[in-house]
Amino acid sequence: MHYPYVCQNCHISDMTYILLLKVKINMSDTFILNGKETPFKQGQMILEAVRNAGIEIPTLCYLKGSTPTGACRICLIEVKGARSLQAACSTPASPGMEVFTDTEVVHRSRKLNIELLLASGNIVALPVRPTAIAACRIWPTSIKSPV
Repeated sequence: MHYPYVCQNCHISDMTYILLLKVKINMSDTFILNGKETPFKQGQMILEAVRNAGIEIPTLCYLKGSTPTGACRICLIEVKGARSLQAACSTPASPGMEVFTDTEVVHRSRKLNIELLLASGNIVALPVRPTAIAACRIWPTSIKSPV
């Protein structure tokens, strides 16, 4: 017959200790966001972790709860060590990762991608949520929203 072990000092049983270990394992990890340590949950995309930290990244094709595609490329971010800019909506966060959301390269790339989407001439067919354009800070003010 197995008798559970109970620590005489802290009175924690071995089963409680195992549960505490499970909780610790599920605790959020951290990555570096614009120079500050930021928590995230395993499997969470960078976009969600950044928004949880109170920083807004513009998106057009992102829809919470659906599979991210990164199709519009508006949510581009810099990741230290990556060869190119990454789509925040489809790139998972990882421990120790260094992410930059407010650099000149990021802003130029987002602006260029908006210009290319507009130059395509088929703006109505873009995968745009109605609230995305209204909230978008880089949408050109001279162009009327399609919604």
